[in-house]
Formats: sequence, C-alpha cells, structure tokens
Amino acid sequence: TLEEPPGNVVFIMATTEIWKIPMTILSRCQKFKFKTGASAEIIGLLGKIAAHEQVAISAKSLALLAKTSGGSVRDAETLLDQVISYCGKTVREGEVRHVLGLPGQRLLNAFLSAILAHRTPHVFALMEQLVSEGHNLRFFCMELMERARNLIILKIAQTPERYLSLFDYTRGDLEQFARMTSLSELQQLYWMLADAEREMKFSPNPRLMLEMALSRMAQVQELAPLDEMSRRLKQIQAQIAHASPTVAQVREHSPALTAEARRVSPP
Repeated sequence: TLEEPPGNVVFIMATTEIWKIPMTILSRCQKFKFKTGASAEIIGLLGKIAAHEQVAISAKSLALLAKTSGGSVRDAETLLDQVISYCGKTVREGEVRHVLGLPGQRLLNAFLSAILAHRTPHVFALMEQLVSEGHNLRFFCMELMERARNLIILKIAQTPERYLSLFDYTRGDLEQFARMTSLSELQQLYWMLADAEREMKFSPNPRLMLEMALSRMAQVQELAPLDEMSRRLKQIQAQIAHASPTVAQVREHSPALTAEARRVSPP
C-alpha cells in the first residue's frame, strides 16, 4: 500500500529525522518543512485569544508566554489557558511568572550581579531564595543563558538591536552588566550554563548541579587573547636568553669545573 497507494488513500507522516526515511518513500512524497513561530506572531495570536476571551493581560506577560513556548503555537496556547485558569479575567505579570515557575527580574539581576562581581557566598544565599520560592531551576538556567547571550551580542555586534532577544526587559537593563565584565568571561559563563542545563535534565538532584555551576561561574576570570599570550611568552623567552649565561661563558669563568667535567667524562 505504501509503494502504490490507491487514489483514495493519503498518508501523512511527520518526522524530525527525515534522513532516516528511505529514498523509495521520499521520492513518492510531497515534503512540507514546518518552522517554529516567530515571537511577534505568537504574541499577536495570544493577544487576540485573550481579547476574544475578555481577559486583561499585559504585553510583558504575553512575551513571557511566547518565550517559554519555545516557538510552539500549541504550547503557547496551552500556557495561556493555564494562566487564565489560575488568574481569571485579570492576569498580572507576577502571577504569570508564578505559574511558569520563572523568577522575577529582581532575583535574576541579583544573580547576575553576584556572578559578575565574583561574590560566591552571595550566590548560595540567592540559590536558597530561588529554591524556597519554588521556581523552575531549568527555566532559571535558560533565563540566565538568554541574558548571557544578549550580553555577548552587545559586546560583539555593531547593530545589536537586530539580534537581541528582548522579551520582558530592555537593552538598558543589560548595559549595566555589560560594563561589569568582558567578552571572554561571558563566553565562559554561557557554556557553563549550557553544560549545567544539560546535566540537570538527568540529575536526581538538579539543585546541586546548578549550585556548583553557579559557584564556578562566580570565579571565572578574563582570558588573555592568544596574541597577547604569545607576546608575553616571547618577552619571557627574551629575558631568559638575556639573563642566562652561555656554555662558553660558564667554562671561561669556571675552569676548575670544566677540568672536573673532563676528568669524569667517559672515554
């Protein structure tokens, strides 16, 4: 039936691993590639649904829902339904964060400040607050990753506005942290967070994984560029060469040592 289907049969197959489908089947199929929804489109759709349901919800709350959905329209609508069920006809940003398990901006900024200022003890105090308030630790980790990514863009891009992913905060909120750190530190922090988020999926105690990652992040130091390290190495080699005596100079100033060396040398 799959090789030569009758005219009244239509097969619809969905996959994220199209390379596993045999060419004998692919050659008989029409292929339609679906992509994730743009944030602006999802926010607009959720706004229309909320207006139709006569629900008052802010633009920041809609942005939070769109960001958490990861580009999935179905997930975004499900999250909106959960929020409306919890909040009723008036939805506040704090309640949206509570339903999604997301920490507030003040707590996220406190974590960033502690990490970039290398205040490791303060990180553990903030971690205790994060856990006691019942926030989703993986979502928290991804929130920090998003901010690290945006800070890297501020450091690199000539026109960062084109690439920044700003949902519930502004560029001005980030610039105060950009002045506290360097590009190499931010890149190290991002990959530490990525590793921690991946390991937390399979850990029986994700809190410990996140705590250790944050404590390491608070001790990250700026890495010198390779050209600067090469310049310093050459400078050290030149100093050693200038300060160290040659073999001839040693023999000239130590004839007794030279004679002794000849006496003990094997024939």
